[in-house]
Amino acid sequence: MSVISRLALRNRWGRIIITIHEYQREPQINQIMLLGSTMLVVDTVVMIGYSLLATRLAHLIKNERHVRIQNRIFGSMFMGAGSLLAVASHN
Repeated sequence: MSVISRLALRNRWGRIIITIHEYQREPQINQIMLLGSTMLVVDTVVMIGYSLLATRLAHLIKNERHVRIQNRIFGSMFMGAGSLLAVASHN
């Protein structure tokens, strides 16, 4: 595998574009345009969903007590994930 392929595999665009050559039923530009527009629509819908969710949950970050609880929950989750990674790297 070439260096360019290895670097491109690190992101989703690279992975998708590299696999396009396997499916040469249509011209490559049509496939790229279809994939690009599909990703754009999906990303837009997901970001709108996140924005709507954030507006509904905005009251949770206005209270200092709620923020402290959230920090403890997510801090514990990150510590747990770090512990799992440490255990998994030793095996």
